[in-house]
Amino acid sequence: MLSVIICTYNPAPAPLRRTLEALAKQTLPAGEWELLIVDNASPEPLTVSALADRTKRPFRLIFEPVPGLARARITGCREAKSDLLVYVDDDNLLAPDYLERALEISRSHPFLGAWSGHLEGEFETEPAPELRPYLVHLAIRDVIREEWASFPNYRTCPWGAGLCIRRRVVEAYARDFDKDFRSQIGTTGNSLARGEDTDLAFTACTLGLGLGVFPSLRLVHLMPAARLKKDYLLRIAEESTYANVVISHLHGLGLPPAPGALGEVRHRLRGLASGFSFEWRMQDAKRRGIARALKAISALSAAGK
Repeated sequence: MLSVIICTYNPAPAPLRRTLEALAKQTLPAGEWELLIVDNASPEPLTVSALADRTKRPFRLIFEPVPGLARARITGCREAKSDLLVYVDDDNLLAPDYLERALEISRSHPFLGAWSGHLEGEFETEPAPELRPYLVHLAIRDVIREEWASFPNYRTCPWGAGLCIRRRVVEAYARDFDKDFRSQIGTTGNSLARGEDTDLAFTACTLGLGLGVFPSLRLVHLMPAARLKKDYLLRIAEESTYANVVISHLHGLGLPPAPGALGEVRHRLRGLASGFSFEWRMQDAKRRGIARALKAISALSAAGK
């Protein structure tokens, strides 16, 4: 058995409806999985009656009053009845066999603690060609082969959309959540902060479990036009870079070198030569993320934490 957990904040009705419709088409027998919907402090709380109109299967509606995706996921884990959890975003359309395959992988790969799969984008408007190299920041991921590892790394790290994870990993993550500044990274409300997905997945390795990605797990990630703007991608790139540096530090993966004065001059000259192209602006956003993260880590170390 497994538990599907949808954590949502002020969800758009149409994507959530499609998410629930995709779940209704799962090939895994209905008696082998449960559905939990966690309302994470939405301004207008969800209601059972409204959700019942969108899904034909039984579900439990849970409220987490403290904002933050990570907290909502922890709450969902505490309420779930299964040892295998599948976190589904409110804009994810799982392939019909997603849950069936997730359960198969759980049984055939008992050494894995967290895994996910291929994430395809469905765009409200066609992305501009110059933006396509950076759609990875929007949780669009092409997985072409099975890969897994027993150590924290970004190549085999599963992403949050459709994340399959064992209960004990989430429980271990929850125990450490308020330590250091873990609770300060990640998505809260409409913020663009990121990182809790990676931190959660890396926790599997601290328990001696591995991480993996599987092309047989497929979902569609609905992408509204507002996310296909340059400014949005630049903000996401900065926040993702910040989070990755912090998480790498927390899990002992080392730190990138601090940008030096000469490097900054060269960076600015490249920007000038390129007419401050979008490619350069993306690199600039990532540099800002690195600088912010190093400053935060330094302050934490100075405080003796």
